[in-house]
Amino acid sequence: MKIKTLAIAAILLGFATGARADAPPKEQQELACAAQRMQLFYYYLAPNPSDKVKESKLNCGGAEETVRMPDWLAKSAEDMRANVVAYDAALGKLNQADVWQTAVSLLYEFATTETTPGEERTGKYFGLRGRFNSAVRRIEGKAADKTFEGRGKEMASQLNRILESMDGTLDALTKDNEEAFHQSAQKTAELCSGLFAVLFTKADTKSPAYRYLPKPRVLPFSRGVTLEVPWHQAMFINAGDAVDLLSTFESVMEDGSTETVTATVLQKISVSGVRRGNDGETACVLLLCNPEEAQFAALAADQSKTVNLLRRKKGDDEMTPMPMATLRKMFK
Repeated sequence: MKIKTLAIAAILLGFATGARADAPPKEQQELACAAQRMQLFYYYLAPNPSDKVKESKLNCGGAEETVRMPDWLAKSAEDMRANVVAYDAALGKLNQADVWQTAVSLLYEFATTETTPGEERTGKYFGLRGRFNSAVRRIEGKAADKTFEGRGKEMASQLNRILESMDGTLDALTKDNEEAFHQSAQKTAELCSGLFAVLFTKADTKSPAYRYLPKPRVLPFSRGVTLEVPWHQAMFINAGDAVDLLSTFESVMEDGSTETVTATVLQKISVSGVRRGNDGETACVLLLCNPEEAQFAALAADQSKTVNLLRRKKGDDEMTPMPMATLRKMFK
C-alpha cells in the first residue's frame, strides 16, 4: 500500500485530545472530539487494524468512552481497498478506501490546525477547503452509495454538509467576523462527529442524498480570469462546472519548421460565471484560477490562434499529462 502524504498518518494512535488553542472552550472540545474520531475512522480503513484501533478509549468533553470498530466494517474496508477507482499523478492508483481516507485526513487537519488571525490563516483554510472539495467530488463520482454496506449515500451527504459549513468558515474569514468564524468551525467539528456516528447506525437507504453546490465566487488567494470564447463554446458550460483549457498556436518544431499544434494548458479549472451574447456572438467565461494558472490563462488568450474550453464530467478529478497534438500525429 502506498504511503500517502497525509498529516494524520504520522500520528500513531496517541489520540491526543488537544485542539486549536485559539478556539473558545466549547469549540475546542468539539474540535478535539472530531480529531479523535477522524483519526479512528482513518485507521478503520487501513489494512489489518490493530487491537487498539478495534477497541479504543476516547476522551471527549472530559468523559472517557470506549469505541469498538463495527464488525461489518473490516470486510467492507477490505472490499473498498480492492476496488481501484481513480489515478493520481503523484500517488498512482487510488482505491475506494484511499479516497475516503483522503477526505477524513483533511477533516482531521481542519480540527487540529492551529492558526492566528490574518492572511496566513485565511490561506490555510482556503487551501484546505479546496482539497476537501476535490476529495468529496471524487467520492461522489465512484459509486459512493454502495460503500460501507449501504451507508455510503448518507455519509457522502454528510461530507457535503461539512463542505457547506467550511464555506461558512471562509465567508466569516473574508468578512473578518471572528464570532461567525468560531461558530462555523464548531459546527464543522460537530458534523465530523456526525459522520463518524453513521458507522454505528443502521444503513438509511430511503432518505434522499444531499448535495451542496458551492456558490460561484472569487475566494481569497484566487483570481477571476475572463476569457472571450465563441458563442457555441459557452452553450453548455455553466457556473460550477470544471473545464480544461486548450490552446492552438504556431510552434517551431525541432527540425526548424513551423506547425500548428494544440496543447492542454490547464486542467480542472472551476467556472465561476458565464455571460452569453446573442446567437452568433462571442461569450465571456469567468474562470477561477490560482495566481500561476491565471498567468497561463492570460498568455493563452493573448498568444493563441484559438482557445477551447472543454467541459468535464461531474466527479472527473483526474489530472493527466497530455502531449501536444500536431497534424503530423493526427495523420500518422
